[in-house]
Amino acid sequence: MPSLIHPVEIFYTPEPERNYLEAAIQTVIQIHMWEEEEGDLPLFFTNQEEIGEAYKRIKREVDVMGSEVGDIKIIPQGWGYGSLVERSSSTCEALGSILNNM
Repeated sequence: MPSLIHPVEIFYTPEPERNYLEAAIQTVIQIHMWEEEEGDLPLFFTNQEEIGEAYKRIKREVDVMGSEVGDIKIIPQGWGYGSLVERSSSTCEALGSILNNM
């Protein structure tokens, strides 16, 4: 079975953040603006409300900054438990069929 491992960089803050949602949003935008290589920036939150809030705030920030921030695609996942389970199932099934065909 081929490996599906991708390089990952983990960044830590020197001090705990008082508002981790705001810190995560600002960090993603900064990395997107300054990183020369293309790639994905997954964010993980503890609940649906945080996912929705992060989506709205990143979109608003990108809209305000315009072309300065460059192209960015925001893909919220898990907009409700049912859709999260459905997406996970179809993703696993698709991955399984790809691996089986190798």
